[in-house]
Amino acid sequence: MKKQINLIAVIFVLLSLPALAQSVDSSWHNKTLPDSTQKLQTASLTVVITDLNNDKGEVRIALCNSKENYESGNPFMKAAAKIRNNTATFTFEKVPFGTYAVKFYHDENMNGKLDRNLFGMPKEDYGFSNNATGNFGPASFEDAKFEINKTSLTITVSAQ
Repeated sequence: MKKQINLIAVIFVLLSLPALAQSVDSSWHNKTLPDSTQKLQTASLTVVITDLNNDKGEVRIALCNSKENYESGNPFMKAAAKIRNNTATFTFEKVPFGTYAVKFYHDENMNGKLDRNLFGMPKEDYGFSNNATGNFGPASFEDAKFEINKTSLTITVSAQ
């Protein structure tokens, strides 16, 4: 009797599987899969900074993907680049396609900050993507932003 009940249970489960599978499949019908299942397209972004005053120190580069992290000082990615012949170059790898802005400063004395004079004006070189300039402050994210929509991009920015 016990073997007969177990056999009936097994048959019932086996017959139920197609219906269960169909109900699970229908729950996904016409739905967009979560982003984690889609392949994220990324790029290599090379930033070339020209017209630096000298080869001392390094250039600190911030790659920002929103107005918030552009203004907060907490960038999406950051890097330090060595200077040769008044030019610094750095390549950010695996940058997701999207909208970005770059800002940088030349940390000549390697103190980790943009030095300013008594009036708050920068004493060290700095700059923004699109060679954007600001009025009485840094350039806006809107003026500095650019799109990454191909696997390799190089931008050139002049020091101010």
